[in-house]
Amino acid sequence: VNIGEMLSFNTTALTRLDISWNCFKAPGAKGICGGLTYNNTLEDLDLSWNGLDFGCNDIAATLKINGDKELPDTGQDNEDSDFEPKLKGLKKLSLASTRFGPEACLILCDAMRFNMTLETLNLRNNPCGEAGGR
Repeated sequence: VNIGEMLSFNTTALTRLDISWNCFKAPGAKGICGGLTYNNTLEDLDLSWNGLDFGCNDIAATLKINGDKELPDTGQDNEDSDFEPKLKGLKKLSLASTRFGPEACLILCDAMRFNMTLETLNLRNNPCGEAGGR
């Protein structure tokens, strides 16, 4: 079982995964993102220092759908309570030093318009440049 498959099973209480410094590159990012599509437990993912410069599209596509899953219905009538459905998905994502350039930063920022759970996105030490910061 690879990491992407493990993440898709949702049979673990895993909430944090640090797989930095593993040289996954774009093909590895694609597999991991495939697993995140189905994952409801992981909240903190560190993919820093993995040379993912060409994996940006897969990560962006995953961010668009990973942060829109609600917790299962408890069956309780919540009309008179202050209950708010809680979204499940990544809350913290580190993509530091992954060689994301300006285009990758723009793609990720566009994806963030659809993600409702991510609270922290670390793009430190990437050559985003002026164009990526606009």
